[in-house]
Amino acid sequence: MPSFYPDHDPDRENRIAEEILLDTYDVYEEIGAWDAYLCDRVQFPFKAYWGDGDTGEEVEVLGFDTENECDTNIFVEVRYQDGEDGEVLSVLLAEIIPMGGVDDDTQEAIADWQYWIRKGSLNELEEDYG
Repeated sequence: MPSFYPDHDPDRENRIAEEILLDTYDVYEEIGAWDAYLCDRVQFPFKAYWGDGDTGEEVEVLGFDTENECDTNIFVEVRYQDGEDGEVLSVLLAEIIPMGGVDDDTQEAIADWQYWIRKGSLNELEEDYG
């Protein structure tokens, strides 16, 4: 995960607990809550790095990948700039770093998801309910 996220962010943790995950009781409800939150806040398309900001590939994030059926993760479709004819791939949202010029809501929502993932919350859920 990107290293520019702090180890502990009380404001972000409060937003996740009180706005996103309130009244969720299992992994499916939590992923559903994240899906709803991200769908409400992330505006497509936008430019991003896929990987990390130093060695990642520049991509255009087109939208959520609704064809990639995964109960415990969120995928987006990206147009890979160096791919053949702008090849479209499905990648984990956790691997996307928005570039400058992306609106504040989109940046915050993706940062919230990545913070939650980085803390290991998804891994804990997968172990409990996987």
